[in-house]
Amino acid sequence: MKKNRLLELAGIEGHDENPKDVISMDVPLFIRLLEWAKEDSETDMQLHKVAENLVAMSAEGKTLSMEEYENALKGTEQAPAPEQKEMDANNQDNQQVTAQ
Repeated sequence: MKKNRLLELAGIEGHDENPKDVISMDVPLFIRLLEWAKEDSETDMQLHKVAENLVAMSAEGKTLSMEEYENALKGTEQAPAPEQKEMDANNQDNQQVTAQ
Protein backbone atom coordinates (compact mmCIF):
# COMPACT_ATOMS: atom_id res chain seq x y z
CA MET A 1 0.00 0.00 0.00
CA LYS A 2 1.22 3.50 -0.80
CA LYS A 3 2.62 5.65 2.01
CA ASN A 4 1.10 8.98 3.00
CA ARG A 5 3.47 11.71 1.76
CA LEU A 6 2.57 14.13 4.57
CA LEU A 7 3.35 11.55 7.25
CA GLU A 8 6.59 10.73 5.47
CA LEU A 9 7.61 14.42 5.36
CA ALA A 10 6.79 14.76 9.06
CA GLY A 11 9.11 11.86 9.82
CA ILE A 12 6.29 9.57 10.96
CA GLU A 13 6.89 6.06 9.71
CA GLY A 14 4.86 2.87 9.67
CA HIS A 15 1.53 4.40 8.61
CA ASP A 16 -0.24 3.28 5.46
CA GLU A 17 -1.98 5.81 3.24
CA ASN A 18 -5.37 4.64 4.48
CA PRO A 19 -5.05 3.14 7.96
CA LYS A 20 -7.52 0.46 8.99
CA ASP A 21 -11.04 1.73 9.70
CA VAL A 22 -10.56 5.19 8.18
CA ILE A 23 -13.23 6.57 5.85
CA SER A 24 -12.80 9.51 3.47
CA MET A 25 -15.84 10.98 1.71
CA ASP A 26 -16.90 14.23 0.13
CA VAL A 27 -19.40 16.53 1.84
CA PRO A 28 -22.43 15.73 -0.39
CA LEU A 29 -22.12 12.00 0.43
CA PHE A 30 -21.58 12.76 4.11
CA ILE A 31 -24.73 14.90 4.27
CA ARG A 32 -26.79 12.34 2.35
CA LEU A 33 -25.68 9.56 4.72
CA LEU A 34 -26.53 11.71 7.76
CA GLU A 35 -29.99 12.31 6.27
CA TRP A 36 -30.42 8.57 5.67
CA ALA A 37 -29.33 7.78 9.23
CA LYS A 38 -31.77 10.29 10.70
CA GLU A 39 -34.76 9.77 8.45
CA ASP A 40 -34.63 6.24 7.03
CA SER A 41 -32.53 3.92 9.17
CA GLU A 42 -34.57 1.78 11.50
CA THR A 43 -32.02 -0.23 13.46
CA ASP A 44 -28.56 0.08 14.93
CA MET A 45 -27.51 -2.89 12.79
CA GLN A 46 -28.26 -0.90 9.64
CA LEU A 47 -25.88 1.84 10.82
CA HIS A 48 -23.18 -0.75 11.53
CA LYS A 49 -23.66 -2.30 8.08
CA VAL A 50 -23.25 1.09 6.39
CA ALA A 51 -20.10 1.73 8.43
CA GLU A 52 -18.68 -1.67 7.39
CA ASN A 53 -19.50 -0.94 3.75
CA LEU A 54 -17.81 2.47 3.91
CA VAL A 55 -14.66 1.05 5.53
CA ALA A 56 -14.44 -1.66 2.86
CA MET A 57 -15.02 0.86 0.06
CA SER A 58 -12.33 3.16 1.51
CA ALA A 59 -9.72 0.41 1.84
CA GLU A 60 -7.67 1.70 -1.09
CA GLY A 61 -7.61 5.29 0.18
CA LYS A 62 -10.14 6.62 -2.34
CA THR A 63 -12.35 9.55 -1.32
CA LEU A 64 -15.93 8.34 -1.66
CA SER A 65 -18.58 10.41 -3.46
CA MET A 66 -22.30 10.26 -4.25
CA GLU A 67 -21.48 7.63 -6.89
CA GLU A 68 -21.00 5.19 -4.00
CA TYR A 69 -24.25 6.06 -2.16
CA GLU A 70 -26.19 2.95 -3.19
CA ASN A 71 -23.25 0.66 -2.46
CA ALA A 72 -22.86 2.25 0.98
CA LEU A 73 -26.45 1.21 1.81
CA LYS A 74 -26.20 -2.34 0.45
CA GLY A 75 -27.35 -4.88 2.96
CA THR A 76 -29.61 -2.45 4.83
CA GLU A 77 -32.63 -3.50 2.74
CA GLN A 78 -33.19 0.19 2.04
CA ALA A 79 -31.00 1.31 -0.83
CA PRO A 80 -33.15 3.63 -2.94
CA ALA A 81 -31.32 6.03 -5.17
CA PRO A 82 -31.63 9.65 -4.02
CA GLU A 83 -33.51 10.45 -7.24
CA GLN A 84 -36.03 7.66 -6.57
CA LYS A 85 -36.75 9.03 -3.10
CA GLU A 86 -37.49 12.46 -4.60
CA MET A 87 -39.73 10.92 -7.30
CA ASP A 88 -41.67 8.98 -4.65
CA ALA A 89 -42.24 12.18 -2.65
CA ASN A 90 -43.45 14.02 -5.78
CA ASN A 91 -45.84 11.16 -6.65
CA GLN A 92 -47.28 11.24 -3.14
CA ASP A 93 -47.81 15.01 -3.39
CA ASN A 94 -49.56 14.56 -6.76
CA GLN A 95 -51.86 11.87 -5.33
CA GLN A 96 -52.87 14.14 -2.46
CA VAL A 97 -53.72 16.98 -4.88
CA THR A 98 -55.76 14.61 -7.08
CA ALA A 99 -57.68 13.23 -4.08
CA GLN A 100 -58.85 16.70 -3.04
